[in-house]
Amino acid sequence: MAHNGTTLWSANGVVITAATNSQFDIVMTGDGAEGAIIAWSDHRNLTSADLYAQRIKKDGIVLWTANGVPIVADSLSNPFAASIVPDGKGGAIMSWYDERNGDNDVFAQRISGGGGLVWQAGGIPVCRLFRDQYEPVLIGTGNGGAIIAWSDDRNSDNASDIYAQHINSFGASQWTANGKAICYSSNYQRSPVITGDGTGGAIIAWQDFRNSAYDIYAQRVSKNGEILWNMSGVEILKGGYDTEEFTITSDSAGGAIITWHDFLQGTNDIVTQRVNSLGIPLWRSNGVVVTSAIASQFYPVVISSGTGGAIIAWNDNRSDSTDVYAQYIDSLGFLGVNVPALLSVVDVPLDQGRNVILSWQRSASDRSPAHLITHYSIWRGIEESAFSKLESGFTHPDASFVMDGKRYRKQITPLGTIFWEWLDDVPSAYFMHYSYTATTLTDSVGDVTPMLKFSIIAHTADRFVFWQSNIDSGYSVDNLSPKQPFIVSENANSTTVRLRWNQNTEPDIAGYELFRSRSPNFSPDTMSAYAFSVDTLYVDATPFNGLSYYCLRAVDVHGNSSLKSNEVEITLVGINEVSFLPERYAFSQNYPNPFNPVTVIRYSLPVNGDVTLKVYNMLGEVVATLVDGKQDAGFKMQQFDASTLASGVYLYRLTVAGQSQNAQNASYTAAKKMLLLK
Repeated sequence: MAHNGTTLWSANGVVITAATNSQFDIVMTGDGAEGAIIAWSDHRNLTSADLYAQRIKKDGIVLWTANGVPIVADSLSNPFAASIVPDGKGGAIMSWYDERNGDNDVFAQRISGGGGLVWQAGGIPVCRLFRDQYEPVLIGTGNGGAIIAWSDDRNSDNASDIYAQHINSFGASQWTANGKAICYSSNYQRSPVITGDGTGGAIIAWQDFRNSAYDIYAQRVSKNGEILWNMSGVEILKGGYDTEEFTITSDSAGGAIITWHDFLQGTNDIVTQRVNSLGIPLWRSNGVVVTSAIASQFYPVVISSGTGGAIIAWNDNRSDSTDVYAQYIDSLGFLGVNVPALLSVVDVPLDQGRNVILSWQRSASDRSPAHLITHYSIWRGIEESAFSKLESGFTHPDASFVMDGKRYRKQITPLGTIFWEWLDDVPSAYFMHYSYTATTLTDSVGDVTPMLKFSIIAHTADRFVFWQSNIDSGYSVDNLSPKQPFIVSENANSTTVRLRWNQNTEPDIAGYELFRSRSPNFSPDTMSAYAFSVDTLYVDATPFNGLSYYCLRAVDVHGNSSLKSNEVEITLVGINEVSFLPERYAFSQNYPNPFNPVTVIRYSLPVNGDVTLKVYNMLGEVVATLVDGKQDAGFKMQQFDASTLASGVYLYRLTVAGQSQNAQNASYTAAKKMLLLK
């Protein structure tokens, strides 16, 4: 079946065996290639039950002998309670108990990906002692071996214990002959379940009657057979009632999640507990109740989420019929998907840029009756270099700290370390969806799209209980064009044309593109700009002779252009050289900005003077000196090439010691920021 529920094989399924008589007690495991290996009890031999197996490919093609490969097929064994795991090599390992020796003993067999028996015919004896050994369960070690646990009556007719054995890929026992004692307390210990611990060992849980109640205990054993927790086991459930059905899965962190049904309120309910790698139960005493719906819930199964939680499914009689329900429990023992889902990071339309809208779906605990979520915090990714400078000189016990009223933290993920800056908190309001307008550090310009990471954290009243959303990225765009400028005056003499226009008030104006043509009503879109000015005055010292037309457009630092200004008509006769000077100091934003790697800086000098124009990094170090000397009055332009510099924010500073008796023009200092994006 596909992930969307579509059936992929023949209608009504593929026949695994059509042998005579009954086939039942089916167990199955993956083959490592998206197919499966299936085993079952088989009564084609009327004198006893046998054990058969078959492999099926992911496309539904049966690979082994028709009707299955015999694992145990004789008139004496009568195998029971088979379990199966992959061997990590395309085959499988099976374990069962049978009565071939009179008492019940535990056996195992490995079958290759081609359907051949790897170990001795009839299976290897895992434990063959006086009295009964039964209920085997196993977990693969990934290298062709397995750890097998079982219930064992060797020590008494009136009690049972839990034993285990490590079998290598050749079928040889690695621990004490006939098994290592996992628990041999008083009374009965039985019905073990098993999962891997992530290091080649296993965690085994069982039903325990040492306290004359239906308790559950667990133990961890290393791959070398060393008992790692309390010698008598760790108590998972004390004082349980009718905990017959329970199951186990790894928590993906060296521990396990154990799930059972318990007779709590006159009916069976589903309960679960997580135990960590040290044998410490992490959730509520005696477990978290997954469901306490009316009627009975029973036969739970559990699978790890891979993040410390699990998905649990069970049979449920709440609706007077037997249905199947499921629930997610997270690593902290809370039910439901409490992690908020960051759905999108999109640009705010029709603004001046530097803003995006974050949209997220609430935590499952941000609703009745839980009402656990107090607020959501908003986080924006920053560069490691910026974080390191902030972090320098601070001592803090964890990866987060407060500076200048803001919070910062770093997060280690499988994809690397991410550095975060706190933006704001949004109170919980029990909404299904939330949104927040977050600021960005820069806008997308041309082919340069600076993506910024964002994440949301859902908080509770307990500062140690919170859930972080997925990480998403986005960018902002300045998608508002500047206002249309207007040429307010124009004049010409025999050699020059002088234009003046109103100044745009937008904060991100870079300057003005000027256009000229010999024909009226021309479109700037069909030509390149004739000149660029950062001031509201332009003198064309090489105009057309005769009749010509001028217009201009305002341009912002993100490349947005205004509509064409009004068009003015100029008539010029004769060419003589005339000079015009700026009336005041002016220092314009570099253009383009952001840039890569070249940008232009323009400024105006109303008088002669000593001029310095330098570029600094954010540490205050000079990285470039563009001007350092005397300059005559006039409109100036300097090109800055940052090919050898790293991306980041830089300052550029103009200092002028003017040669003027007028105090207004005697000196001038100004500085601006620019952004280099490579």
